[in-house]
Amino acid sequence: MTLLLLERILLVGAGGFLGAVSRFGMFMLTKPLYKHGIPLGALSVNVIGSLLIGVLAFYILHKDFEGHKIFETFLITGFLGSFTTFSAFSLDVLRLVQDHDYMTAGWVILGNVVLSLIAVFIGFYLAMRLYT
Repeated sequence: MTLLLLERILLVGAGGFLGAVSRFGMFMLTKPLYKHGIPLGALSVNVIGSLLIGVLAFYILHKDFEGHKIFETFLITGFLGSFTTFSAFSLDVLRLVQDHDYMTAGWVILGNVVLSLIAVFIGFYLAMRLYT
C-alpha cells in the first residue's frame, strides 16, 4: 500500500498531536515527583516510548499485516516521535548542571540513555515472543 504525501502528512500530524498531548499529560502526572529533585517526565516518556517503539518495530519488520505503512507513519513517526523527547531530557540535564547537581544530572543521563535502550530491546523481544 502506497500512501500519498498528503495522507502521510495528515497521519504524522494527527499522531504528533496525540503524542504531544500524551507527553504533556505524562509531564503533569510526574511533576509532583520533581520536588524530590528527579525530573521523571522526560525519563518516563522516553522509556515508555522506547518500549512501544521496540514492540512496533518488530511488527513493522515482519509486515504481516495490511496497512503497516499507515501504522508506522501514524504511530512511530507521528505519535512516538512527538511523545518521546530528547529536548526536554536535555533541558532537565542543563537545569541540574546549572544547579550544580552533577550527581543527579549523571543519573538522569544514564537513566534516559540506558533505560530507553533496554526498553526498546525488551519491547522488541516481547513482541517477538508474543508473535511466535
